[in-house]
Amino acid sequence: MGARGFDPSRLKAERTAGRLTQGSLARRAGLHEDEIGHYESGRRVPMVETVAALAKAMRIPPERLLTRETGRPSLAELRTMAGLNQRQAAAHAGGMPRGTYAAIERGEIAMPSDSQLAAIAEALDASLDQVRVAHGVSRAGYLARASSAGRAGPPSAED
Repeated sequence: MGARGFDPSRLKAERTAGRLTQGSLARRAGLHEDEIGHYESGRRVPMVETVAALAKAMRIPPERLLTRETGRPSLAELRTMAGLNQRQAAAHAGGMPRGTYAAIERGEIAMPSDSQLAAIAEALDASLDQVRVAHGVSRAGYLARASSAGRAGPPSAED
């Protein structure tokens, strides 16, 4: 799955603002020139690691290549802005199991522990308050999806 919120038009705008050709950007990011064209046209969505490599190659923060889905970022968007995939974020969060991290990110866990939220904040280089708000956004999205599917999912101890 590609990076959530990736915006092809922002990639092109940042590349041209930096006076880079598709080829020069590809070389800097360790990619094939054709890939840049696919990303800019929207035919393909780069993986989170590729967004991070593109941003590094252009010397910009990864979030400049993303469009937020809401006014406040979800946990997935914070992770993408940090240039990490779920496996990396879980590992940086004190070796949290990936499944646990993924469930928290998707909003399936209503009340993650303070230590889990603190570990995620450190992994994403975000404040604890940013992570709490982002989890609230993720949780609201999860509940909306579950409601539209006609189920709220099995109750859990965290609910």
